[in-house]
Order: sequence, then C-alpha cells, then structure tokens
Amino acid sequence: MGATAQPRWRRAPGSLALLTTLVVLSSFFVIAGAQVASAAQCGRGQAACHLNFFTQPHRAARFQAITNQDLIDPSQGGQPVVVEVLDGNGIRDITYAGQIRVSVSYANPAPGGTLFGTTTVNAVNGAASFSDLSLDVAADYRLTAVALTGTGIAPATSVTFRIEYSACDAGQTCAAPFQDLSEVSMAYTGSGRGAVSHGTDELSNCTVPGVFTDPYFHGPAEWSAIAVLPVVTTQATRPGSTNQLIEHRIFKRWRQIVLDHGSSSYRECVTSPVPFVTWNGSPLTVDPLTGDYTGLLADCTKANTGLCQAYVKSTKAGDIIEGISAPPSALVPDPRGH
Repeated sequence: MGATAQPRWRRAPGSLALLTTLVVLSSFFVIAGAQVASAAQCGRGQAACHLNFFTQPHRAARFQAITNQDLIDPSQGGQPVVVEVLDGNGIRDITYAGQIRVSVSYANPAPGGTLFGTTTVNAVNGAASFSDLSLDVAADYRLTAVALTGTGIAPATSVTFRIEYSACDAGQTCAAPFQDLSEVSMAYTGSGRGAVSHGTDELSNCTVPGVFTDPYFHGPAEWSAIAVLPVVTTQATRPGSTNQLIEHRIFKRWRQIVLDHGSSSYRECVTSPVPFVTWNGSPLTVDPLTGDYTGLLADCTKANTGLCQAYVKSTKAGDIIEGISAPPSALVPDPRGH
C-alpha cells in the first residue's frame, strides 16, 4: 500500500499582515487602557494628580457673584468658577466624583473678608462648579481649592482677583468711603461697568528717603506718624473708550489731624499698569513682581492727556477735592492726599 498523504498547511497570502495588525491593535488597547486607568486613579494616592482652576475668578463688587468676567454676574452672562481634577498627563479625570472645597487667601495683608456661598461642591465628571461665591470686603484675593475625597490630589491656587467696594453701570455714580476721613467717587460714563474702592496702607510708595519725599508727609517730621495715620488708598477700574474723572474728597476732619499746608500741597500718588508722566521730575518706580508703575501724577495739560491730576481745590466746608483723569482701561490704585 502506498504511503498516506499528509495534509500540508500553508499560510494564506496576507495572513502575516493580518497577524501583525492584530498584535498592534492589541497593544493599542493595552496602552489606551493604561491611560484610562491612570486617569481613573486620581484620589487613590496617585501623586501626579492635581486640581486646576479651569475657570479663574475675576474682579467683582462686594457681595456680587464671582465669575469668569470682570464685574459681570451670572445674570449678565458670567460663568462660574470651575475647579477640575487632572491626572499626571494633564487630562481631566472624568471618573472623579468627590468633594472639592474652596477657601480664600489674601494677596495683600489680610483685610478680614469673608467668603460667602457654597464652598464645598461634589465634582461631576471630574469638575466642580462654584456658582455663588462672593466676598464682603474690598481687597485683593486668591482662592485655594482642595480635594476632600481621596488622597494624593494636590491643591490649586487661583490667580489674584480684586473685590471692589462699589460697581456702577453707565450713567451711574459709584462711591467708596473710608471711615469719615475721605471718599472716592466716579460718575461713570464709559461702556461696560465701572468700579471704585477705598482702603488704607501704611507707607507712601511715592516716598524715596533721601531722594524725594511725598508731599503727603511734608518732610521727615511726620515719619513717626506713618503707622498710625490712615494713609488712603483708592482704586478705580473700568473698560471703555473715553477717559473717566475720578474724584477723591479728603474731609476736613482728616486735614485737622495732620500737618496741613493747604490744597496746593496735595498731589495724587498712583499705581498703574501703564507708565505715566510724573510731577516735577519725581521718580516713577516699577514693581518687579507686578510690573506696575508708581509715582506722583503730573497735572493734565494739552500735551499730557493720559493718567493725570485734573485739579485740586478746597471747598467751603473745608474739604479737599482732587480730580484724576483716568484713561481707558487704566488701573488707578493708591491715589492719596497731601
């Protein structure tokens, strides 16, 4: 009998390519699975996971909801502050559904402001939305976010934002008092919304010992009073295309508790993000951290139409009124008296 024929298996054309494709696809699924698993591990001790302010807080008035737009509340289209959970690759962990809490920290010496609203929120698809946050004291702040659920998620800090004492729409006047010593106001004629604030600090930024003395202090004799006398600070901001006139009224009471040389000795010390002409060749300093410029305002003239001092005058009641011309989008903190 003849030998029984044995069947032979032959690789069909293209089968090697098919096998290679299956191996590559299998590898892709494993890699993709690892990426998903990585994102899903936030809150389980993965050190690379961290919080991030997806929507940063912006400027608002006292008790106004803080949103992603300056002075714009939710009814006007402002979007809430949103904090998200990111993995080590910067991808949002959409599986995270734990609690996230925000608290307030102060970008300048603590003014004692209180954060109102819902400060602890459950994340949905890896993000927590804070829609009703507000503060009650005009000052500069930051928000800090922490994850209350899970471990290994690093906290996050927001950008610095400002709470203004008063905000006003076109045709309105906003005003901010400081005790019964002075007041700042602005009859707002620009577009969007305007705002003013009024506070205190301890030392004039326009004083350069041995080089230039801010007329506010009238010389070294008043240095001993710097820590106890309320040096006034004013801030006014607004969008728009035209200059705004900001009035700073210094009440007679203030003039009675300091050495006063009359209205001619009053000159505004101002901080601005853009340079400006200073009075009588006095210094214009630059903050290396913020890039802001600080100096004494020069008088407004035909040649000087930027940030400038429009006028200073006395009233029958004994008050001093200083007028500041603020160009579009100018930040004008820190005008002060003599």
